[in-house]
Amino acid sequence: MDWGSIAIGLGGLLLAAFTTYLSYQQHKDERKSKYREALYSKQIEACQSITQLAAIYLNLIRQLLKSKLGKKDLNEQIAKMTELERQLSNKYSEHVIFVTSRIHKAFNAFIVISRGATHQIELVSSKDYSDESKIEVQSFESKLRDAYYELIQSMREAIGTEHFSEEAHSIIKK
Repeated sequence: MDWGSIAIGLGGLLLAAFTTYLSYQQHKDERKSKYREALYSKQIEACQSITQLAAIYLNLIRQLLKSKLGKKDLNEQIAKMTELERQLSNKYSEHVIFVTSRIHKAFNAFIVISRGATHQIELVSSKDYSDESKIEVQSFESKLRDAYYELIQSMREAIGTEHFSEEAHSIIKK
């Protein structure tokens, strides 16, 4: 090999390295692009909207699980819950493209357990409030709380926020 071909080879190698470096620098801004920021912003907005309605829905169900209402009042509250569930489902549908599969799974579990709790409320109110019914209601309240907690955790994971400490876990689970 002569020095000329070595110089041409090294020049080609330097040119390839320089081109790769410039390409990296050019695409570095795309990795921090406004599109990614907009997507993250939409994910946060989706999580906030869903969480707010889910919390209202959860509290309404909890109140109904603990109260004994007459038939008329119960029908009004169930109508309110049905409307709130419709709003929650519509809000979720608006943002479904921005949620992860874990959020989707947790949301569906929350809705299924909520519907079960609503059904249990209807059953308990239609008969005497026996000890067995009280145990079933407490069971639904616990399942509902766990489903809501899983929904919140899945959202926190999706938006990259820090997980709750063990102390916060115990407070939420109460």
